[in-house]
Amino acid sequence: MTGSAPGFAIVAVLLAALGACNVRSDADFETEALADAAAAVARKDAAAAVLTLKTHLQRQPESPAARLALGQLLLEQGEAGTAEIELAKAESLGMEPARVVPLRARALLASGKAAEVIERYRALQLADPKAHAELHISVAMAAAATGATELAQSQLADAARGGPDLPRATLLRARLELAAGQPQAALARLQAATSATGTEAADIQVLAGEILQARLQRGDDALAAFKRALQADPTHAAAHRALVLLQLARGDTDGARSQIEALERAQPHSTAARILRAMLDFERQDYAGARAKLQPLLAASPANPVLLELAGATEFKLGALDAAETLLRTALERNPQLPLARPTLAQLYLQRGQAELVLETLAPLLAQAPVPAAVAAMAGQAQLLLGHAAQAEKLFAAGGDEAARVRVQLARLAQGQEAPALAELQTLAGSSRSALADTALIGHFMRKQDWPRALAAIDALERKQPERPAAALLRGRVLGARQDLAGARASYEAALKISPQLLPALQGLAALDIAEGQTAQARQRLQPLAAKNPGDAHVQLALVDILERTGAQADEVTAQLGQAVAASPGSVPLRLQLINALLKNGQTASAKTAAADAVAAVPGNTELLHAKGRAALAAGENEQAVTLFTELAQRLPKSPQLQLDLASARLAQGELAGAERHLRQALALAPDMALAQETLVSTLLQRGRADDALAFARTVQGRSPTGAAGFFLEGRVQSAGGHAEAALAAYRRALQLEPSGRAALHLHAAFMAAGQSDAADRHARSWAAAHPDQLDFASYLADQAAMRGNLAGAEAAYRELLRRAPTHAVGLNNLAWLLARQGKPGALALAERARAAAPYSAAVQDTLALALEAEGQVGRAAEVQARLVERVPGNPDYRLHLAHLLVKTGDKNKARGELQALAKLGDRYPRQREVAALQAQL
Repeated sequence: MTGSAPGFAIVAVLLAALGACNVRSDADFETEALADAAAAVARKDAAAAVLTLKTHLQRQPESPAARLALGQLLLEQGEAGTAEIELAKAESLGMEPARVVPLRARALLASGKAAEVIERYRALQLADPKAHAELHISVAMAAAATGATELAQSQLADAARGGPDLPRATLLRARLELAAGQPQAALARLQAATSATGTEAADIQVLAGEILQARLQRGDDALAAFKRALQADPTHAAAHRALVLLQLARGDTDGARSQIEALERAQPHSTAARILRAMLDFERQDYAGARAKLQPLLAASPANPVLLELAGATEFKLGALDAAETLLRTALERNPQLPLARPTLAQLYLQRGQAELVLETLAPLLAQAPVPAAVAAMAGQAQLLLGHAAQAEKLFAAGGDEAARVRVQLARLAQGQEAPALAELQTLAGSSRSALADTALIGHFMRKQDWPRALAAIDALERKQPERPAAALLRGRVLGARQDLAGARASYEAALKISPQLLPALQGLAALDIAEGQTAQARQRLQPLAAKNPGDAHVQLALVDILERTGAQADEVTAQLGQAVAASPGSVPLRLQLINALLKNGQTASAKTAAADAVAAVPGNTELLHAKGRAALAAGENEQAVTLFTELAQRLPKSPQLQLDLASARLAQGELAGAERHLRQALALAPDMALAQETLVSTLLQRGRADDALAFARTVQGRSPTGAAGFFLEGRVQSAGGHAEAALAAYRRALQLEPSGRAALHLHAAFMAAGQSDAADRHARSWAAAHPDQLDFASYLADQAAMRGNLAGAEAAYRELLRRAPTHAVGLNNLAWLLARQGKPGALALAERARAAAPYSAAVQDTLALALEAEGQVGRAAEVQARLVERVPGNPDYRLHLAHLLVKTGDKNKARGELQALAKLGDRYPRQREVAALQAQL
């Protein structure tokens, strides 16, 4: 009942509503209905009050007062979704905003629509100070629920301007302190809140009791706090529930039953008491009895999150996993803070082997300090299933309570005491029904790449849990790492026999198919599951990953994502993936539309708003991008990425001064942000401020004297200024500090710019011989040979590169281009391989068209190039190539249109002679 309105307040609303309706022609009838409802509330018969109001609204549906009263009653009963509908109607019918808007915000918040609360109300001002404070406390709660802590604090400050904190604000401040790992401060704040009365006082005491019980292990003090809550409000369901749970935790089932009976006496028609009866059955492991009690309650209140949570946990215990998943996910959509739903849902996903879903579900709990032991253990097992042994071991070490002995042994492993620690872990694994010690052992052996002992530990886990797929899945990962592909395949198939739709096993098999060149089979692994689960974001994203890795056409990928978004319109990951795919594919107009649709479907989501800004920037709508990024930066003032995005938009507008300002703000937040550093130097050089650029590079060097970043920046500044020797000195120092291909490449380019080609060749031969695995450097050298006109040398270098890396997209593309230009055979096959390796690359598509042309397939070449121009309309070179192909095919009308568009560019396009020459052929 935390955050609910007290009963006397509902009576006041109902009585006040009587005076709001005197001007209506049927005022007498409405007065009577509202009075009857108020009387029912006064005698604590909320069901009768609801029935009275609904009956009245059947006769007079346009009554704002009745809608308001019904909305508040439903909100009090936990029916937040239905309450919001009634309150929205009251608002649309003209009810005074100060009376209805705070209630509607609370209903939206209780329905799990935190983003909508922020979007709709964060800037709204109400004339009534108390109503304004109540509204902005709800906005603050919504911000806290979405992780926007600074926005929550600013909204709380706004709410407090009219006077001291209201009780709900005190509760939120305490919750923020809890989230920051300050339980003592939170408790002190709550204990100092002595002015609250009634339900609000009970809310404060319940939270204080929860802190005392869960965070400070002071059970007796928690018991006293819960009893004080009931003294403030004897009908407070959350206090009764807390007492029941505390008594059950102590094994006092008789005391729990007595507490439920006390609630039944206080509220004879109490749904909460019936829920607690079901909870008592659940704690006594009478799951069938709990299900029997819950089903009629859920039928009457299908949106009640507490009912959904308990029903989901019950179905999980009864083994009805599909039903449990639906109930638990719906419960968390209604109220993300439910204590039982999240860990139970994570446990369900862990049982199925769906590790990514485990981590996604547990994410809010993993952000707590400290992380609950059971949560750390589940997350550790999930990381292990994903093959992340180091992260798994860290999580196991963070556990407590039952995991204490495991934690001690992991600490000994970290100190190098391997033999005794492993012996103790093996003893624990052999003596415990829990899988925690087993998974800790497996994680350690996998991290050490001690595959034989990892497999032995997996065998032990399988003997302990033969009905679960985790062991088979882990065995597949280990055998795959050992390059035993047949064994890995058999293990993944064994996991699928236990759980036929296990996504990680299907992904493992698909990866093996791809490694063996069986691309069609790889896709078929995921396509049936994706068709069966069109709205499951994880399945759809897994299929998209396989499509991309098997060289699917970009349009096929975006079509798949479009279907998935249509099936699950509220999925942020799917919408982001669609927008990103369209942007990567050069379809800026479609990306912009997809981003606008996403923001409309999931209002207030910062990731989608950011994507909308990126789409606007890609489409050349720089002003809109600036507006969007500025609004986001106000909401996320500590985001360096948004400042960098603003700088990009300002640069696109040609506003170098504004770009510099945003870049410096980004670097103030993240001093080592490499792209911001590089862009600032570039911007300063464009502004003719080489001295400032050099000073900035030296500042970076001073802050990180052992890092190469500042010397890369200095090399760039010195090169731009024509100071060849100074640039060489900077890049030599960068290579000393960072012996990477990037540094070697820059030094080679500096030698060439200084006219020291012999030194450049010596450096290249030395570096390539010492680092044969650095493919980017090899690709760069091949490019340099081609640029110098050494076509034979370039061809040999590209072929050597592809011998070492057969799927290197740049090497495939450039060799195909080289062969096509020379009329040599093999260009088309290479271009097709390049497209499979980089399906979104515009340069690859252009080369494919060139290779088709060289093979005499001019019509098909024109089709490929036309699609490319449609995707990337702003590249005139691609359009000129298309015009050339259209002339060859005889399609003079289309060729004329393309050439006219190029001619309009005038001096902005330097290849106007070629344009004119083609026009002369028409």
